[in-house]
Amino acid sequence: MKINFKEQYKKSIKYLIDSQNFIAFMFVLILFFFIIGILFPVFFKEQIISFFLSLEDQIISLNPLELILFIFNNNIKSSFFILILGTFIGVFPLIMIAVNGYMIGFILHYAIYSSGIFIIWKLFPHGIFEFPAVLISAGLGLRLGYDLVFNFVSKNKKTNSFRKNIFESLKTFVLIILPLLIIAAIIEGLLMFLLK
Repeated sequence: MKINFKEQYKKSIKYLIDSQNFIAFMFVLILFFFIIGILFPVFFKEQIISFFLSLEDQIISLNPLELILFIFNNNIKSSFFILILGTFIGVFPLIMIAVNGYMIGFILHYAIYSSGIFIIWKLFPHGIFEFPAVLISAGLGLRLGYDLVFNFVSKNKKTNSFRKNIFESLKTFVLIILPLLIIAAIIEGLLMFLLK
């Protein structure tokens, strides 16, 4: 059976547009916890610093290709799980977005404190493709959770809608999120190697 990728891509874009409220909600949520992380970088301080020191130890000796593959592997696993685990009432995407928002704000606070405000321009390229990919994954995961709860509460015996959303979400992951993560890994890997 011949697959029309152009047509499937258009359908994925339409599915994204249909899911814009869920993605927008995730954007507001990550922004809220990002601001909390910048203004109040006191929660889980030791754990976050320990996490990033451990991460630094893992990547310090990697060459550019290894670094790109390491980043891509981490990002694809995170994005996939944040999407697919949305089927558990959408709780996991909410937690992950809140945690990520706070950690980004936390790190940015200390980066600005130690290197000045212009460090933002160095950090910006790291998230320009990864950030939308994560938000889309989380938004679609939340939509899956919402759809599952809605079907249960309304006692809707038809699961066609939920199954269709899983299929569309996975297709969107492959056609839209995956390319974003590949580009993000290349940019982040090269920048991190050059800035070592």
